[in-house]
Amino acid sequence: MAILSYFLFVLFSSVVEGFLWARKGLNHKGVRNIHLWLVLMRSTVWFLLFLLTSWNWVLFAVLGFPLLHDGIYYMTRNFLDENIYPKGFFDVSTTSTALFTVSFQYRAFLFVVGLAALF
Repeated sequence: MAILSYFLFVLFSSVVEGFLWARKGLNHKGVRNIHLWLVLMRSTVWFLLFLLTSWNWVLFAVLGFPLLHDGIYYMTRNFLDENIYPKGFFDVSTTSTALFTVSFQYRAFLFVVGLAALF
């Protein structure tokens, strides 16, 4: 149940962030860097997942997160505006304010490494 809940969290947070960032003039008053709050939220979820499962599931969750989250995020943004992220799930941001942004190939590689940790 914890693992299903985690995947629902990834799906929901990716779509919500897609809608939030698509909104023109998105303003985070009083928040210097919204990504710090997002990392805190995700880290809390990963900690709870660790308490409910095992280290290898958490490793998979952390390494697999960029592929799933970013892909769904890009699909959501493209759904809202077909001129943005035309490659959808496979795209990569060129304007992100995140600490780091990785290519689809690297996200896929991390996912496979995380998947290998399950076995």
